[in-house]
Amino acid sequence: MERQIPALLPYDATLMNISDEMKKVIAMSNSGQWDQSVQHRHPPTIHTTKLNVGYVGYDFRNHPMGQLTIGALEQHNHSRIHLHAYAYGPNDNSTWRHRSEAACDVFRDVFEASDVDIAAQIHADGIHIAVDLMAHTRGARVGISGLKPAPILVNYLGYPGTMGSSFTDYAVVDRFVVPPTKAAATFTEKLVYLPHTYQVNSYEWGVDTVTWHDFNQSSFVFCNFNTINKMEPVAFGLWMAILKRVPRSVLWLLEPSRVDAGVVRTFRAEAAARGVDPSRLVFAPRLPRDQHLARLRHAHLFLDS
Repeated sequence: MERQIPALLPYDATLMNISDEMKKVIAMSNSGQWDQSVQHRHPPTIHTTKLNVGYVGYDFRNHPMGQLTIGALEQHNHSRIHLHAYAYGPNDNSTWRHRSEAACDVFRDVFEASDVDIAAQIHADGIHIAVDLMAHTRGARVGISGLKPAPILVNYLGYPGTMGSSFTDYAVVDRFVVPPTKAAATFTEKLVYLPHTYQVNSYEWGVDTVTWHDFNQSSFVFCNFNTINKMEPVAFGLWMAILKRVPRSVLWLLEPSRVDAGVVRTFRAEAAARGVDPSRLVFAPRLPRDQHLARLRHAHLFLDS
């Protein structure tokens, strides 16, 4: 069956100033094309005293998603859970990839396999709970989940929104990502609320400090290190208003990639249009994760969007 590319992808919709209800409709429209897949809707054939859990995703590598996932993988109780992973993204041979492999009882590199073959492997491995780490994010292969290769399918971690599908049973969230009062209107899945945060971050506490930028000692440093596609006019306008009210303050941002070279000029022009000296926008070059964490100590207050 030929798949159609929707006019608006669910991930792109999350970056737009539209209602959560509309984002749900867009996700449902996108996922609907996978509902007619040939599905493995029968129990696993392998019987075990442990629960077979399989994580399925693209980013088992040196990538923010891979770094976020490792915290979850390494905290599983192997006396109760037999942990599998199915990596359909490229192997970068990084420390993060090796840690992911070591954390699992079974780690399968399925980079070159088709959706049908990956789903068949998940079913053959007797997975009871398949965890879709990607949902509608970049690199996601919804066709695998659409085949329903395990009795229970969970949307977790990579995508802070609904899968919008008939084949996804649960989503793991927290009360900040999905306020309970909005759950029914914004998600098609049954929701599992974790008590504090749905993320299982794994940070080493011994981060060294580094001097990266010679900020004026009297400067107050606001920062936001989101990628450019998460910036939008309303938040940017609020940030500029904050700078105008705090003398000698600066806003520290993440430097765009080469393909977004014109963004810096645009940001400076927008700052000037709002009455803020463009030099008060300071752009940080991209660095390896450890160096990036070390330089964050130069910031005084993080501004989210």
